[in-house]
Order: sequence, then C-alpha cells, then structure tokens
Amino acid sequence: MPGYCFYWLGKINPFAERLFNTIKTAVLLFILLVATANVNAQNFTRLTIDTDLTWARGVSWIDIDNDNDLDLYVTNNDFGGAATFNAARNLNKLFRNDGNDVFVEITSPDMADDTSFTLGQTWADYDNDGHLDLYVANYNAIYERFLSTTTALGSELFRNEGPQDYALARITSGDASSLNRIGGFAAAWADYNNDGFVDLIITTPTANFYPNEELSNVLFDNNGDGTFSNNTGSIIVNGPADAYTIPTWTDYDLDGDMDLFITAGPVQNGVLQPDYFFKNWLVESGSVLFERDLTSNFATDPRDGQQASWVDYDNDGDLDLYVTNFGGTPGVTSGMANDFYRNDNGVYTKITSGSLVTDAKLSIGQTWGDFDNDGDLDLYVTNVTSPSNFGGNNYYRNNGAPNYTFTRVSGSDFVAGSRAGWGASSGDYDNDGDLDLYVTINTLTAGAAQDALYRNDLANGNHWINIKCIGTTSNRAAIGTKVRVKATVFGNTFWQLREISSQNASTGQNSLRAHFGLGDAAVIDSLVIDWPSGTTDIATNMQSNQFVTVTEGGQITAIDENPPLAPADFKLQQNFPNPFNPTTTIQFTLPRAAGVTLKVFDMLGREVATLLEGELRAGAHSVVFEARDLSSGFYFYKLQVDNLLMVKKMLLMK
Repeated sequence: MPGYCFYWLGKINPFAERLFNTIKTAVLLFILLVATANVNAQNFTRLTIDTDLTWARGVSWIDIDNDNDLDLYVTNNDFGGAATFNAARNLNKLFRNDGNDVFVEITSPDMADDTSFTLGQTWADYDNDGHLDLYVANYNAIYERFLSTTTALGSELFRNEGPQDYALARITSGDASSLNRIGGFAAAWADYNNDGFVDLIITTPTANFYPNEELSNVLFDNNGDGTFSNNTGSIIVNGPADAYTIPTWTDYDLDGDMDLFITAGPVQNGVLQPDYFFKNWLVESGSVLFERDLTSNFATDPRDGQQASWVDYDNDGDLDLYVTNFGGTPGVTSGMANDFYRNDNGVYTKITSGSLVTDAKLSIGQTWGDFDNDGDLDLYVTNVTSPSNFGGNNYYRNNGAPNYTFTRVSGSDFVAGSRAGWGASSGDYDNDGDLDLYVTINTLTAGAAQDALYRNDLANGNHWINIKCIGTTSNRAAIGTKVRVKATVFGNTFWQLREISSQNASTGQNSLRAHFGLGDAAVIDSLVIDWPSGTTDIATNMQSNQFVTVTEGGQITAIDENPPLAPADFKLQQNFPNPFNPTTTIQFTLPRAAGVTLKVFDMLGREVATLLEGELRAGAHSVVFEARDLSSGFYFYKLQVDNLLMVKKMLLMK
C-alpha cells in the first residue's frame, strides 16, 4: 500500500494520522479477507459421528443397504501397547446414514464381540448378488506378541445378507475362512482374470506379524459360486519376505486387465527400497501372467511407500501415479516427501517441484477428488504424527489447466498441525453434489483420538454429476470400470477419467460412485463407460447436477426415476476376427429401416473412422474396417440407430 502522509503546518496532524491508520488497517483487513476467501472459499464443517476415542485406521464410504446414500465403516485397533491395551477400542464400527447428518451405529451379530486388531478393509460384491460384502485384514498377531494370548480369528470375510437387516455374516468355511490363520495389513478386490467375479489380494508385512513365522501375501481366486481358492502359485504371493503394506489394483496401461501395485515400506528402519509393481499380460497373451516391472522409474525408485493412487490429475486421458511415503519415526523425525509421476503417453515423468513432492511428513493415506467441482482432481494426504512442528494433514487444490499445478491450502481444521491422520475417505454422503471427507485422526504417539467428519459446504455454484455403475457381465460392483466424462468447463473442452477402485483411501476406499466436478458446464457432451468385460456404453447430452445409475448394457437411470427401456431393438455383433490385423468385419441387424451411423473411436474418445452414415433397410448388414494406418491398441465402434446407441471394443495387434 502506498505510504501516504497527512501534514498540517509542517507537523503530523494527529487526527489525520489516526484516520490514515484506520484506513490502512481496514484496507489490509480487506486484502486479507479477500485472500482468505479465495483460498478457503470451499468451507468444510467439522461434525462428530463417533464420540468415542479410538485407534482408528481404515475408513470407507459404502452404500451397504442400497438406499442411494453412503454409509460409513471404520476399522480400529488399540496401538497403545500392552500396558494400556483396551480391547473395546478394537471394535470396528459401521454407521448407517439416515440422512440430515444423522448416522446410527449398527452392529451385525457376527461383529458384536469381534475385537480383532484390524488395519485394512475392502468392499465389493464378491457373489454378484447386488449387496456389498466386506473383507477385513487383521493384525491379530499383536495378541501373541504383546499380550501372551491368542485369537480364534485371522483376517475375516463377511457376506452381506441383504434385506431386511443387511447383516454382515462371517464366513467360517473354505479357503477364505475367517478361522484360517491369515494375518494382513491391507486387502483389495479386483477381477484380475476377467471372469466377472472379483478376486482378493491380502498383503502381509511378515516382519511385523506372528513371532518366528514367515508369512506371505495371499491371493484368493473367486470360483464364481461364493467360494474361493487359495492361489499359491502366482508370482505376486511368492516374492521375498518383505514389509508389504497396501495393495492397489489398477489398469494403469488401459489395456483391459488389472495390474497390481504393492507398496513395501519398510516403516521406521531407515532403509529405502522399491515397491512391487506387477503388470498383467492377460489381454496380450490370452492367459493370466503377472510380471514384475524392474525397469520403469516408478517401479524401481527407492522409497518408504505406503499407498499408491492411479488418477488422471491433468485430464489427458491416462493414469498418473502418486505414492505416499513414511520415512521417519513418529514424534522423532519428520519423514520424507511423497512421489509423483506424470504419465506422458506411457512415459512416466517424475515431478520434483511443488508442495506435493517437497512436503516431508510421515504420510500414510491419500484421497483424490474434485472437492471444489471445478473439473480437476484435488488431493488430501494424511500424516500420522502428532508434534505440530511436522504434524498435520495436507490439502492440495489443483489449479487446473494448462499446467495443473497445486496450491497447499492452510487455515482449516482438517489441516491443523494438531490433526494427524491414518486414513481419509471421500464421498458425497449428503447427496448435495460435492465430496465430503471422513478422517481417522490417529497420532501413534499421543494415544487414542476422536475421528472427524468434514462436511463440504461448497457454495461456488459449480456443476457436477455423480455416477453409480452396476455390472452385469462384469462384476456387480463395477470394480475396475473406467468412467469418462467430456464437457466444456470454463471454455475448455476435455475428458475427465475415473477408475472404480476397492482400495484408494489407505486401508480403505472412497465411494464407488464416480463423482465429477463440471465447473460452469450445464450439459455433459459425452459419458463413456468401459467395463471390465470389454463392453463400452456411451451416452450423450446429459444434464449436469444429477445422480445417475448406469447398468452395463446401456441402461441409464436417474435416482428415484423409473428405468427407461434398454436399447434392445437392434443387435450389434462382436467384430471378427478380434484381435485383428489389419482388417475386421463388423456385423449388425436392424429390425426396421432406420438412419444409421457407424463410427470408430480410439481409447481417448477421438473419432478415427466413419464406416456408415445414412438410411439402411431392415435386416443383416456387415462392414469391413481396415486399420492399416492406425497403431496397435484398443478401439471401440459405436452404432447409432436413431436415438439408440450400442458400443463394442476391439483390439488391433500389428
């Protein structure tokens, strides 16, 4: 501010001086308020669901009772040691969402007296009956190591019994029985063999588990009949003994099969090492074959990895990688910076500037979401330590195009220095169009704490859409599905991408509903859903600010509306041959004469060919597609008959 002075007859006028100081103070306050408003225009209100002090770990927003609102599940374990151990703090908690910020704690009979020492949780519909089931990874060796006792339970599988009570029933038979001695840090569901049923990986940091026992990771193959087989032959469970922490399934290369990233600590021993990344060659080879990546920088850089997230933060159609690092000792050292890799068309560029990769704390969890609905993904990181000089969680707002840099936001309760967290999960629990947060406040050094729900009271007027996917040929919970939305946001037209995941919130998961912020876009140009089965569904010209359910095969339903008719009055066949090089035949049948358009698109939604456009008679039709000038990869072809759409995927292999 300019340094103006008021003088009267060569001396400072006291009245003028006071007036100047008043004006100066007011202007400075105004500038400060404007700056604060710009940074904190997004207001999070702290609410209390659980009044107990707990040693909370994992957290997930899930719709356990299929009523179209999000319920909450929190895992707990008393990490205070033998002298202060309290078994009651090991009770995991399920809270039913009754609306209007009211949550009711409910306890299934099999969970009422379960004091397992639980770290991780993962939700999916393993039996495809329409209800989300649960697996919890239990660290029950703590009883033997410190309390000189044993427990009857290892990690536990719970089946959702559905209406009326949606009780969670413990499975006590078969390979995945809760009575088996399976110790786990975390777990994750995914259909890695593309058979329509989710399989399960459980990670075990062997050095921290049962005394004098060397445990390995566990892979359960889903048999499709409600049972599982323990797959002991896979490379992902036959690696060296290590401090395996959190597994994350992802189709990182968008080739149609699920790959696996396992972070591997090691916590607090001062030794850094690479994590474990396994590429799945199912689509390329025709059979499941995992191979550990020993060359990519993101797979070979040494770190103290805790949680990996694959997200498209820069809206360029591919998945980038962010890994949280621990790298220190709670209450003693501040930890190490996290790692961030930008996917540049298959080449991973490590980002080395910006607070996302320079803040050095004991990081555990992360959750990505468009919290301000402006069309790009923001990041919340939990840091598990208490001293305020290097404590507190971090919130990074994405500044968007063209550079997609981040600004660390301060001054809010959920990033206060005294707030340290293990996990955080995002989901729109109050169905108001913005993402809310639940944070498990866990200090490791200062005893039990009280968790916090942060309701997002966003008031910037930005548009949004929230999409629930239901698989039919694919697994029912749609784990592994890619959802893309194209819209013109603040004058820029681009695609946004979300991948439905069962482990993306540090020993827990975010809502399975895909949320997109849309800024000023009132209409979505295109919605494209790539299912694990290979089916692709497309919708166009959708209104924003709505919750929709998409059932595999093209049926789209707004919440509380009657389902529209499925597009079943014409047939589109799978191309043959498939894979192909360089020509293939596409066949379809029309029940009546109609206007027809047949086009081919690449995986980013760009049109590469128009095969047909015009009126056709009723009956069978075939078109030969030649891809001599295209590169190898997946493409999808879209048949539009009047207002009806059908899409299928094909693979060009040269």
